[in-house]
Amino acid sequence: MISKLVVVTNRHAARYSLPDLAQRALAGGADVVQIREKDLEERALFELSNSILAAVVDPGRVMINGSVEIARRLGIGLHLPEGANKPSETILSELTLLGRSVHTQQSAAATEWADFLIAGHVFSTGSKPGKPPIGVDGLEKITNSVTTPVLAIGGMTLERVGNVLATGATGIAVLSAINESDDPEAAARRFKSALEAAMSNTQTTVDVTVNGKQVTIPSGQTIHGYLASRGFHDRMVVVELNGQIIRRAAFDSATISAGDRIEIVHFVGGG
Repeated sequence: MISKLVVVTNRHAARYSLPDLAQRALAGGADVVQIREKDLEERALFELSNSILAAVVDPGRVMINGSVEIARRLGIGLHLPEGANKPSETILSELTLLGRSVHTQQSAAATEWADFLIAGHVFSTGSKPGKPPIGVDGLEKITNSVTTPVLAIGGMTLERVGNVLATGATGIAVLSAINESDDPEAAARRFKSALEAAMSNTQTTVDVTVNGKQVTIPSGQTIHGYLASRGFHDRMVVVELNGQIIRRAAFDSATISAGDRIEIVHFVGGG
């Protein structure tokens, strides 16, 4: 079964030890924990990965970012960066699970050998300062160019899950929202519930017009939910729904329906 919710580790931000974090996130519904600690030298990374595997027990639910050797020694999955080459057939036959990061359609289309792709970063995120996000449109171009399952990463919040899955993505990879949580199990559970709800709505999307452009969104989405999915803050926009300006206090309750016309004016700070 292809993972729908992958938790990517960051020991510098995590509120718990990584073995504890992994246990809690998986208990909350995460499918896989990806160990991504690029600043560790190989021996320390192996020891950390081994301790996480001991806590999780199931090697099918653990992946290592970048280290083919550790993946082979521990019998866990491997996740490769976009710049990595295709592993040899011998290595491919030994791996339990293989993922790859992609940022463009071209990279995605050239990675038919991976079990799944992680595409991003979709939204602005503190872990990628100064690097522009690919956005929902960029994610949709990637999902439309491949048959390989695609997971979205970068700035994932509960409000954005519906719009991410509406692009054709099959799941998400989460870093900050779970690593930095006081309760990783509850945080993972909330993301898993949001994914399940969005998946159940895949056949109940609606078409609306936003700033003159037709877009497809999950049915029942509120104005606040749509704004959050696009990276807008409520306080930085004025929204007009079918010719009527909507008060910010009503963003959470105002539901968008099929055929609605929405105009969004976004204010940019400066001075």
